Amino acid sequence: MSDAPGDTVGVRDPSPALPFDQVRVAYIGVAVAFTLNGLLLGTWAPRIPEVQAHLGIGPGDLGFTLLALAVGSLCAMPLTGWVMSRHGSSKVLLPATLAACLLPGLIGTADSMPGIWPILLLWGIALGAMDVAMNTQAVAVQHHHPRTVINGIHACFSLGGLLGAALGTGASAASIPVTWHLVGVGLCGLVASVLVLRKLVPDPAASPSSPDEPAGPSAPARRRGTMGALALLCAAAFGAMLAEGAVADWSAIRMKEAGVSTGAAGIGYTDFALAMFIGRACGDTIAQRVGHTRMAAAVALVGCLGTLVGFALPSPAAAALAFAALGLGLSCIMPFLFALAGGDGSGTPVAVTAVGTSGYVGLLVGPAAIGVLAELYGIVAALWVLPVLLLLSGLPAVAAARSVNGRT
Repeated sequence: MSDAPGDTVGVRDPSPALPFDQVRVAYIGVAVAFTLNGLLLGTWAPRIPEVQAHLGIGPGDLGFTLLALAVGSLCAMPLTGWVMSRHGSSKVLLPATLAACLLPGLIGTADSMPGIWPILLLWGIALGAMDVAMNTQAVAVQHHHPRTVINGIHACFSLGGLLGAALGTGASAASIPVTWHLVGVGLCGLVASVLVLRKLVPDPAASPSSPDEPAGPSAPARRRGTMGALALLCAAAFGAMLAEGAVADWSAIRMKEAGVSTGAAGIGYTDFALAMFIGRACGDTIAQRVGHTRMAAAVALVGCLGTLVGFALPSPAAAALAFAALGLGLSCIMPFLFALAGGDGSGTPVAVTAVGTSGYVGLLVGPAAIGVLAELYGIVAALWVLPVLLLLSGLPAVAAARSVNGRT
Protein backbone atom coordinates (compact mmCIF):
# COMPACT_ATOMS: atom_id res chain seq x y z
CA MET A 1 0.00 0.00 0.00
CA SER A 2 1.34 3.39 -0.93
CA ASP A 3 0.30 6.84 0.14
CA ALA A 4 2.07 8.49 -2.71
CA PRO A 5 4.84 7.56 -5.07
CA GLY A 6 7.94 6.66 -3.10
CA ASP A 7 6.26 6.83 0.28
CA THR A 8 5.23 3.43 1.59
CA VAL A 9 3.56 2.96 4.92
CA GLY A 10 3.01 -0.57 6.16
CA VAL A 11 4.79 -3.83 5.51
CA ARG A 12 7.13 -4.12 2.58
CA ASP A 13 5.98 -7.53 1.37
CA PRO A 14 2.22 -7.42 0.89
CA SER A 15 0.08 -10.39 1.85
CA PRO A 16 -2.41 -11.72 -0.70
CA ALA A 17 -5.13 -9.17 -1.38
CA LEU A 18 -8.37 -9.59 0.54
CA PRO A 19 -11.85 -8.77 -0.78
CA PHE A 20 -12.54 -5.09 -0.19
CA ASP A 21 -15.85 -5.86 1.56
CA GLN A 22 -13.93 -7.86 4.18
CA VAL A 23 -11.43 -5.02 4.62
CA ARG A 24 -14.26 -2.48 4.93
CA VAL A 25 -15.99 -4.51 7.64
CA ALA A 26 -12.74 -4.79 9.57
CA TYR A 27 -12.14 -1.05 9.12
CA ILE A 28 -15.52 -0.27 10.67
CA GLY A 29 -14.81 -2.71 13.50
CA VAL A 30 -11.42 -1.29 14.42
CA ALA A 31 -12.77 2.28 14.18
CA VAL A 32 -15.49 1.34 16.68
CA ALA A 33 -12.85 -0.24 18.95
CA PHE A 34 -10.80 2.98 18.95
CA THR A 35 -13.93 5.01 19.66
CA LEU A 36 -14.89 2.75 22.56
CA ASN A 37 -11.40 2.89 24.04
CA GLY A 38 -11.45 6.68 24.05
CA LEU A 39 -15.06 6.75 25.24
CA LEU A 40 -14.40 4.49 28.23
CA LEU A 41 -11.42 6.51 29.40
CA GLY A 42 -13.08 9.85 28.66
CA THR A 43 -16.31 9.04 30.48
CA TRP A 44 -14.46 7.75 33.56
CA ALA A 45 -12.32 10.84 34.08
CA PRO A 46 -15.12 13.26 35.14
CA ARG A 47 -16.38 10.77 37.75
CA ILE A 48 -13.02 10.41 39.53
CA PRO A 49 -13.72 13.19 42.07
CA GLU A 50 -16.98 11.49 43.08
CA VAL A 51 -15.21 8.15 43.49
CA GLN A 52 -12.55 9.88 45.59
CA ALA A 53 -15.23 11.42 47.84
CA HIS A 54 -17.05 8.09 48.13
CA LEU A 55 -13.86 6.32 49.19
CA GLY A 56 -12.88 9.14 51.53
CA ILE A 57 -9.26 9.27 50.38
CA GLY A 58 -6.86 12.15 49.88
CA PRO A 59 -4.86 13.16 46.80
CA GLY A 60 -1.93 10.89 47.66
CA ASP A 61 -4.09 7.80 48.06
CA LEU A 62 -6.03 8.74 44.93
CA GLY A 63 -2.80 8.89 42.95
CA PHE A 64 -1.82 5.45 44.23
CA THR A 65 -5.30 4.13 43.41
CA LEU A 66 -5.21 5.44 39.83
CA LEU A 67 -1.75 3.91 39.44
CA ALA A 68 -3.51 0.53 39.29
CA LEU A 69 -4.79 1.35 35.79
CA ALA A 70 -1.30 2.17 34.57
CA VAL A 71 0.28 -0.89 36.19
CA GLY A 72 -2.33 -3.19 34.68
CA SER A 73 -1.97 -1.74 31.19
CA LEU A 74 1.81 -1.78 31.27
CA CYS A 75 1.89 -5.41 32.41
CA ALA A 76 -0.67 -6.51 29.84
CA MET A 77 0.96 -5.00 26.75
CA PRO A 78 4.03 -7.28 26.36
CA LEU A 79 2.00 -10.38 27.22
CA THR A 80 -0.66 -9.42 24.68
CA GLY A 81 2.03 -8.95 22.03
CA TRP A 82 3.30 -12.45 22.72
CA VAL A 83 -0.20 -13.92 22.46
CA MET A 84 -0.91 -12.01 19.22
CA SER A 85 2.34 -13.21 17.64
CA ARG A 86 0.87 -16.72 17.90
CA HIS A 87 -2.87 -16.19 17.44
CA GLY A 88 -3.23 -12.79 15.75
CA SER A 89 -4.90 -9.57 16.84
CA SER A 90 -8.26 -10.69 15.43
CA LYS A 91 -8.48 -13.35 18.17
CA VAL A 92 -7.51 -10.97 20.96
CA LEU A 93 -9.36 -7.74 20.21
CA LEU A 94 -12.94 -8.88 20.88
CA PRO A 95 -12.39 -10.54 24.29
CA ALA A 96 -10.15 -7.66 25.41
CA THR A 97 -12.81 -5.12 24.37
CA LEU A 98 -15.60 -7.04 26.10
CA ALA A 99 -13.58 -7.09 29.34
CA ALA A 100 -12.75 -3.38 29.00
CA CYS A 101 -16.48 -2.61 28.67
CA LEU A 102 -17.66 -4.79 31.55
CA LEU A 103 -15.10 -4.10 34.27
CA PRO A 104 -15.71 -0.36 34.92
CA GLY A 105 -19.25 -1.17 36.04
CA LEU A 106 -17.70 -2.72 39.17
CA ILE A 107 -15.96 0.52 40.20
CA GLY A 108 -18.99 1.97 41.94
CA THR A 109 -19.37 -1.15 44.10
CA ALA A 110 -16.03 -0.60 45.88
CA ASP A 111 -16.13 1.03 49.32
CA SER A 112 -12.41 1.24 50.07
CA MET A 113 -9.05 1.72 48.40
CA PRO A 114 -8.11 -1.98 48.83
CA GLY A 115 -11.45 -2.85 47.28
CA ILE A 116 -11.13 -0.64 44.19
CA TRP A 117 -7.45 -1.31 43.48
CA PRO A 118 -7.89 -4.83 42.01
CA ILE A 119 -10.86 -3.65 39.93
CA LEU A 120 -8.80 -0.87 38.38
CA LEU A 121 -5.86 -3.23 37.94
CA LEU A 122 -8.00 -5.71 35.99
CA TRP A 123 -9.53 -2.88 33.96
CA GLY A 124 -6.03 -1.62 33.20
CA ILE A 125 -5.06 -5.10 31.99
CA ALA A 126 -8.11 -5.20 29.71
CA LEU A 127 -7.45 -1.68 28.38
CA GLY A 128 -3.77 -2.46 27.77
CA ALA A 129 -4.61 -5.66 25.89
CA MET A 130 -7.28 -3.80 23.92
CA ASP A 131 -4.84 -0.99 23.10
CA VAL A 132 -2.15 -3.14 21.48
CA ALA A 133 -4.70 -5.44 19.82
CA MET A 134 -6.64 -2.58 18.21
CA ASN A 135 -3.44 -0.86 17.07
CA THR A 136 -2.18 -4.10 15.54
CA GLN A 137 -5.52 -4.63 13.81
CA ALA A 138 -5.44 -1.01 12.59
CA VAL A 139 -2.05 -1.71 11.00
CA ALA A 140 -3.51 -4.85 9.40
CA VAL A 141 -6.47 -2.89 8.02
CA GLN A 142 -4.13 -0.21 6.69
CA HIS A 143 -1.99 -2.92 5.09
CA HIS A 144 -4.95 -4.29 3.14
CA HIS A 145 -6.78 -1.02 2.46
CA PRO A 146 -6.18 0.73 -0.89
CA ARG A 147 -6.14 4.19 0.72
CA THR A 148 -4.51 5.77 3.75
CA VAL A 149 -6.92 5.28 6.66
CA ILE A 150 -4.83 4.92 9.81
CA ASN A 151 -5.02 8.59 10.84
CA GLY A 152 -8.81 8.50 10.62
CA ILE A 153 -8.87 5.36 12.74
CA HIS A 154 -6.86 7.12 15.44
CA ALA A 155 -9.15 10.14 15.13
CA CYS A 156 -11.92 7.86 16.39
CA PHE A 157 -10.06 7.52 19.70
CA SER A 158 -9.89 11.30 20.03
CA LEU A 159 -13.57 11.60 19.14
CA GLY A 160 -14.48 8.90 21.65
CA GLY A 161 -12.55 10.71 24.37
CA LEU A 162 -14.35 13.98 23.68
CA LEU A 163 -17.76 12.27 23.61
CA GLY A 164 -16.95 10.30 26.75
CA ALA A 165 -15.88 13.42 28.64
CA ALA A 166 -19.11 15.17 27.66
CA LEU A 167 -21.17 12.13 28.66
CA GLY A 168 -19.37 11.76 31.99
CA THR A 169 -19.72 15.45 32.76
CA GLY A 170 -23.42 15.36 31.90
CA ALA A 171 -24.01 12.25 34.00
CA SER A 172 -22.25 13.87 36.94
CA ALA A 173 -24.27 17.09 36.57
CA ALA A 174 -27.49 15.04 36.43
CA SER A 175 -26.46 13.17 39.61
CA ILE A 176 -26.62 9.80 37.85
CA PRO A 177 -24.86 7.27 40.11
CA VAL A 178 -21.38 6.26 38.99
CA THR A 179 -22.33 2.59 38.82
CA TRP A 180 -25.38 3.16 36.61
CA HIS A 181 -23.43 5.46 34.35
CA LEU A 182 -20.47 3.13 33.84
CA VAL A 183 -22.63 0.02 33.54
CA GLY A 184 -24.78 1.74 30.90
CA VAL A 185 -21.78 2.86 28.86
CA GLY A 186 -20.21 -0.58 29.21
CA LEU A 187 -23.34 -2.41 28.03
CA CYS A 188 -23.63 -0.16 24.98
CA GLY A 189 -19.98 -0.85 24.21
CA LEU A 190 -20.56 -4.56 24.73
CA VAL A 191 -23.35 -4.66 22.15
CA ALA A 192 -21.35 -2.61 19.65
CA SER A 193 -18.30 -4.85 20.09
CA VAL A 194 -20.21 -8.06 19.51
CA LEU A 195 -21.78 -6.61 16.36
CA VAL A 196 -18.64 -5.27 14.65
CA LEU A 197 -15.58 -7.12 15.98
CA ARG A 198 -16.32 -10.64 14.79
CA LYS A 199 -14.95 -10.24 11.25
CA LEU A 200 -11.45 -8.80 11.26
CA VAL A 201 -8.48 -9.19 8.92
CA PRO A 202 -5.33 -11.27 9.54
CA ASP A 203 -2.18 -9.53 10.65
CA PRO A 204 0.45 -8.98 7.94
CA ALA A 205 3.17 -11.59 7.88
CA ALA A 206 6.64 -10.66 9.05
CA SER A 207 8.81 -9.31 6.26
CA PRO A 208 11.82 -11.30 4.98
CA SER A 209 14.09 -9.37 7.34
CA SER A 210 12.21 -10.61 10.38
CA PRO A 211 13.89 -12.54 13.20
CA ASP A 212 12.40 -15.77 11.82
CA GLU A 213 14.25 -15.43 8.51
CA PRO A 214 16.84 -18.14 7.75
CA ALA A 215 20.38 -17.01 8.39
CA GLY A 216 22.47 -15.90 5.44
CA PRO A 217 25.51 -13.78 4.66
CA SER A 218 23.49 -10.54 4.87
CA ALA A 219 21.27 -11.58 7.79
CA PRO A 220 23.26 -9.78 10.55
CA ALA A 221 23.18 -6.50 8.63
CA ARG A 222 19.46 -6.83 7.97
CA ARG A 223 18.87 -7.65 11.63
CA ARG A 224 20.81 -4.58 12.74
CA GLY A 225 18.84 -2.41 10.32
CA THR A 226 15.57 -3.85 11.59
CA MET A 227 16.44 -3.30 15.23
CA GLY A 228 17.72 0.19 14.47
CA ALA A 229 14.46 1.15 12.78
CA LEU A 230 12.42 -0.30 15.64
CA ALA A 231 14.55 1.59 18.18
CA LEU A 232 13.82 4.84 16.32
CA LEU A 233 10.11 4.09 16.31
CA CYS A 234 10.14 3.37 20.05
CA ALA A 235 12.13 6.53 20.82
CA ALA A 236 9.72 8.64 18.79
CA ALA A 237 6.71 7.05 20.51
CA PHE A 238 8.24 7.68 23.93
CA GLY A 239 8.80 11.37 23.17
CA ALA A 240 5.41 11.94 21.58
CA MET A 241 3.43 10.31 24.38
CA LEU A 242 5.58 11.98 27.06
CA ALA A 243 4.49 15.31 25.62
CA GLU A 244 0.84 14.21 25.46
CA GLY A 245 0.86 13.04 29.08
CA ALA A 246 2.43 16.31 30.19
CA VAL A 247 -0.27 18.34 28.44
CA ALA A 248 -3.05 16.31 30.04
CA ASP A 249 -1.78 16.99 33.55
CA TRP A 250 -0.19 20.43 33.31
CA SER A 251 -2.02 22.43 30.65
CA ALA A 252 -4.59 23.79 33.11
CA ILE A 253 -1.82 24.96 35.45
CA ARG A 254 -0.07 26.70 32.54
CA MET A 255 -3.31 28.42 31.52
CA LYS A 256 -3.80 29.71 35.06
CA GLU A 257 -0.25 31.08 34.99
CA ALA A 258 -1.23 32.90 31.78
CA GLY A 259 -4.11 34.61 33.61
CA VAL A 260 -7.10 32.36 32.89
CA SER A 261 -9.59 31.77 35.70
CA THR A 262 -9.76 28.38 37.39
CA GLY A 263 -13.12 27.62 35.80
CA ALA A 264 -11.78 28.20 32.30
CA ALA A 265 -8.34 26.63 32.77
CA GLY A 266 -9.40 23.49 30.95
CA ILE A 267 -9.47 25.41 27.65
CA GLY A 268 -5.82 24.54 27.04
CA TYR A 269 -6.41 20.80 27.02
CA THR A 270 -9.67 21.22 25.12
CA ASP A 271 -7.82 23.09 22.36
CA PHE A 272 -5.14 20.41 22.37
CA ALA A 273 -7.65 17.55 22.07
CA LEU A 274 -9.71 19.25 19.36
CA ALA A 275 -6.61 20.09 17.31
CA MET A 276 -5.41 16.50 17.61
CA PHE A 277 -8.78 15.22 16.42
CA ILE A 278 -8.84 17.63 13.47
CA GLY A 279 -5.27 16.75 12.51
CA ARG A 280 -6.03 13.06 12.51
CA ALA A 281 -9.35 13.49 10.73
CA CYS A 282 -7.64 15.42 7.91
CA GLY A 283 -4.39 13.47 7.96
CA ASP A 284 -5.40 10.68 5.58
CA THR A 285 -6.55 13.09 2.87
CA ILE A 286 -3.31 15.06 3.06
CA ALA A 287 -1.16 11.93 3.20
CA GLN A 288 -2.92 10.53 0.17
CA ARG A 289 -1.81 13.60 -1.79
CA VAL A 290 1.72 14.29 -0.54
CA GLY A 291 2.76 11.07 1.16
CA HIS A 292 2.61 10.09 4.82
CA THR A 293 6.25 10.84 5.59
CA ARG A 294 6.09 14.39 4.20
CA MET A 295 2.77 15.02 5.89
CA ALA A 296 3.94 13.82 9.32
CA ALA A 297 7.17 15.84 9.06
CA ALA A 298 5.38 19.00 7.95
CA VAL A 299 2.68 18.78 10.63
CA ALA A 300 5.28 18.19 13.35
CA LEU A 301 7.33 21.17 12.16
CA VAL A 302 4.33 23.50 11.94
CA GLY A 303 3.15 22.33 15.36
CA CYS A 304 6.58 22.94 16.86
CA LEU A 305 6.79 26.47 15.46
CA GLY A 306 3.23 27.28 16.55
CA THR A 307 3.93 26.05 20.07
CA LEU A 308 7.12 28.12 20.31
CA VAL A 309 5.33 31.27 19.17
CA GLY A 310 2.36 30.68 21.49
CA PHE A 311 4.53 30.12 24.55
CA ALA A 312 6.70 33.14 23.70
CA LEU A 313 3.74 35.54 23.86
CA PRO A 314 2.32 36.45 27.30
CA SER A 315 -1.42 36.44 26.60
CA PRO A 316 -3.88 33.63 27.54
CA ALA A 317 -5.00 33.40 23.91
CA ALA A 318 -1.40 32.76 22.84
CA ALA A 319 -1.03 30.00 25.44
CA ALA A 320 -4.24 28.37 24.20
CA LEU A 321 -2.92 28.64 20.64
CA ALA A 322 0.30 26.93 21.74
CA PHE A 323 -1.61 23.92 23.06
CA ALA A 324 -3.69 23.76 19.87
CA ALA A 325 -0.49 23.84 17.78
CA LEU A 326 1.00 21.10 19.94
CA GLY A 327 -2.09 18.92 19.45
CA LEU A 328 -1.90 19.43 15.70
CA GLY A 329 1.80 18.61 15.64
CA LEU A 330 1.38 15.42 17.65
CA SER A 331 -1.81 14.32 15.91
CA CYS A 332 -0.34 12.18 13.14
CA ILE A 333 2.89 10.99 14.76
CA MET A 334 1.56 7.95 16.63
CA PRO A 335 -0.59 6.70 13.71
CA PHE A 336 2.49 7.09 11.50
CA LEU A 337 4.65 5.15 13.96
CA PHE A 338 2.18 2.29 14.25
CA ALA A 339 1.86 2.09 10.47
CA LEU A 340 5.64 1.97 10.14
CA ALA A 341 5.81 -0.71 12.83
CA GLY A 342 4.05 -3.01 10.40
CA GLY A 343 7.03 -2.75 8.07
CA ASP A 344 10.02 -2.71 10.40
CA GLY A 345 10.72 -6.39 9.77
CA SER A 346 9.99 -7.63 13.31
CA GLY A 347 6.50 -8.91 12.56
CA THR A 348 3.52 -6.68 13.17
CA PRO A 349 2.39 -7.76 16.69
CA VAL A 350 5.91 -7.62 18.13
CA ALA A 351 6.75 -4.24 16.63
CA VAL A 352 3.39 -2.63 17.41
CA THR A 353 3.61 -3.87 20.99
CA ALA A 354 7.12 -2.43 21.36
CA VAL A 355 6.03 0.95 19.98
CA GLY A 356 2.84 1.01 22.05
CA THR A 357 4.60 0.05 25.26
CA SER A 358 7.32 2.67 24.71
CA GLY A 359 4.66 5.30 24.16
CA TYR A 360 2.77 4.24 27.26
CA VAL A 361 5.92 4.50 29.37
CA GLY A 362 6.37 8.03 28.02
CA LEU A 363 2.75 8.82 28.91
CA LEU A 364 3.41 7.76 32.50
CA VAL A 365 6.78 9.51 32.76
CA GLY A 366 5.63 12.81 31.23
CA PRO A 367 3.63 14.34 34.09
CA ALA A 368 6.27 13.44 36.68
CA ALA A 369 9.13 14.74 34.53
CA ILE A 370 7.39 18.07 33.96
CA GLY A 371 6.63 18.22 37.67
CA VAL A 372 10.34 17.95 38.51
CA LEU A 373 11.20 20.68 36.00
CA ALA A 374 8.35 22.86 37.28
CA GLU A 375 9.62 22.51 40.84
CA LEU A 376 13.08 23.66 39.75
CA TYR A 377 12.26 26.33 37.16
CA GLY A 378 8.51 26.99 37.29
CA ILE A 379 5.74 25.60 35.10
CA VAL A 380 6.11 28.28 32.41
CA ALA A 381 9.77 27.38 31.84
CA ALA A 382 9.17 23.63 32.24
CA LEU A 383 6.65 23.43 29.40
CA TRP A 384 9.17 24.80 26.92
CA VAL A 385 10.35 21.21 26.70
CA LEU A 386 7.11 20.27 24.86
CA PRO A 387 7.93 21.76 21.42
CA VAL A 388 11.40 20.23 21.75
CA LEU A 389 9.83 16.83 22.41
CA LEU A 390 7.56 17.30 19.41
CA LEU A 391 10.53 17.95 17.18
CA LEU A 392 12.55 15.12 18.71
CA SER A 393 9.71 12.68 18.14
CA GLY A 394 9.10 13.82 14.57
CA LEU A 395 12.74 13.48 13.47
CA PRO A 396 13.15 9.80 14.53
CA ALA A 397 9.79 9.03 12.89
CA VAL A 398 10.99 10.38 9.55
CA ALA A 399 14.36 8.64 9.93
CA ALA A 400 12.60 5.35 10.69
CA ALA A 401 10.34 5.83 7.67
CA ARG A 402 13.37 6.17 5.41
CA SER A 403 14.94 3.08 6.97
CA VAL A 404 11.75 1.00 6.72
CA ASN A 405 11.12 2.07 3.13
CA GLY A 406 14.69 1.37 2.10
CA ARG A 407 15.42 4.99 1.21
CA THR A 408 18.29 7.23 2.26
